[in-house]
This record gives sequence, C-alpha cells and structure tokens, in this order.
Amino acid sequence: MANNYVYKQDFLPRETVEFDLKKTGMFITDPQNDFISENGGAWPLVGENVMAGKVVEKLVQLKDVAKEVGIRTFYSPHMYTEMDYKDWKPDELNAIDKVMFTQNMFRQGTWGHEYHPDM
Repeated sequence: MANNYVYKQDFLPRETVEFDLKKTGMFITDPQNDFISENGGAWPLVGENVMAGKVVEKLVQLKDVAKEVGIRTFYSPHMYTEMDYKDWKPDELNAIDKVMFTQNMFRQGTWGHEYHPDM
C-alpha cells in the first residue's frame, strides 16, 4: 500500500496536492437514518437532494476507497438525549433545531438516530 496519494487537478488552477495517508482521515457527519434514509425525519426536506446527488452511494464509495488505501474514517453523529427534550424550550431553539425537535429527529435510542445501514 502506498504511503502517499497525489492528486493532480486537471482544471484551472492546475494544482498538484500530495496527501500523507498516515496523517489523513475522513470525517463523515450525520450519516444517520433521520438524515439520509427514506422515512427519516429530514427526508421530506432533503430526500430529493439525497437521491439526486446519490449521497449514500458516494459516501459508500468514499468509505470503501478510504479503507482500501488505509485512511481512517471518523463519524460525527447528531444526537438529542432525553434530557435535551426535557430541558430545551421550543422558543429558545434556532430554526433547524425546532424542525428536528418537531420531527423527533436524532433522538438517542431511535431508528432515526442509528447509522444508515450502508455506513
């Protein structure tokens, strides 16, 4: 396995970037059912774009290539606990959190909080 990966950009500006694979990681944010699965809480808002952009398929490809070349993958899940639901007041939440609370999204212990099965 190679220790470095060289990326040559073929559009302007033409640049070459070299990555030390031993010092490189991939970070995947919110790979959960509520965000990228049909029937997830955010699906009515994001589903069309998730499908059109082939988000899940691309994440799977990235994850597989990272594993193949030895890049570590890290996940950052979104989560609300029972205490969050108990203590937070809707009038104190920002707009996106209001939507997520209303849809009961990313609630710890629910199907929506679990990682998408392909992740």
